Amino acid sequence: MKNYPQFIPARFPREVLALAEDQGPVALALIKRAKDLCHPAARAPEDPVSHENLSRVCTAAVQSCNDPWLGFTVGQHFSLARFGALGAAASSCPRAIDMLEVLQNFSDTLLPVPSHMQTHGDRVTIEYDLPPFFSGEPEFHAQLIIAASFRLLKDCVGYLPPSVRIALPFAQTRNYAEKYSCETSYGQPALAINLPLSYLKSPLSSSDPAARQLFLDACENLARRLRSSRTLGGSIRAMLESCQYAYPTLEQVADRLHVTTRTLRNHLAREDLSYRELVRQHRLAQAKKLLGENDLSTAEISDLLGYSNVASISRAFKRDTGKAPSIYRARGAF
Repeated sequence: MKNYPQFIPARFPREVLALAEDQGPVALALIKRAKDLCHPAARAPEDPVSHENLSRVCTAAVQSCNDPWLGFTVGQHFSLARFGALGAAASSCPRAIDMLEVLQNFSDTLLPVPSHMQTHGDRVTIEYDLPPFFSGEPEFHAQLIIAASFRLLKDCVGYLPPSVRIALPFAQTRNYAEKYSCETSYGQPALAINLPLSYLKSPLSSSDPAARQLFLDACENLARRLRSSRTLGGSIRAMLESCQYAYPTLEQVADRLHVTTRTLRNHLAREDLSYRELVRQHRLAQAKKLLGENDLSTAEISDLLGYSNVASISRAFKRDTGKAPSIYRARGAF
């Protein structure tokens, strides 16, 4: 199971909202509701918000702005200085590849999106694991991640290589190649950036071994505290991942957690969640995965995941993606 963060530093959603308001005109009611979600979680350290609320903030921002490149605009503002101790540790590294390794090592706790690197000959691929919470606005999140990654590399190395490539996990809707000035492929299995290994071995002028270790220690301490502050929603998601398509009832989950169903509902409500919503999210994420990985028909996927009928899974897809399952599969929007 992929290990997604449970809490995100509140500076991320606040930055999104600040930039969304600057785009205008905005839907003030949506922005107000999103701002309310930026309050820190009660049991978590260092002023973070839940991952679910970050997703809601981003969705509200997208719905409030008539800007197809909002994610790009937001991402360009994320310099390393905005990442606190993690940014300081990364900028103190000797080389660009060392900086990326530091960010990767803490991406499952201190960043909104986990990532990992793979070296293939003379090139390196950075792949980003978009959490299921982000499925409603995949282009916004892809734009933000790519723009922020490019900003960090350009700030630290001084330039971007001409041979950079990006892979997008959805069909082409606008000209990303022109916007990012790089080779672009669409409908790929994952969001990824591909760079020359020689470029990533470039030395950083801000390298400081002593400061790096100091900030790494601070990051380790914060990450340890965040991991110990797991939400109930996160615990139930982990439980659902092990169910292999057969979802337990609310009563069975409560029994496994040694609480009453009423207590379970109340605790989930404090996280702005319900068990029904968690199952819906997980079932839809599994449906998308099955559509992308095999040739099962929509009816077969519907039966496998426990949808009541084909119409039910179609409604779920249209509500979440605006597309029927067959169109979603044909366009490679995974």
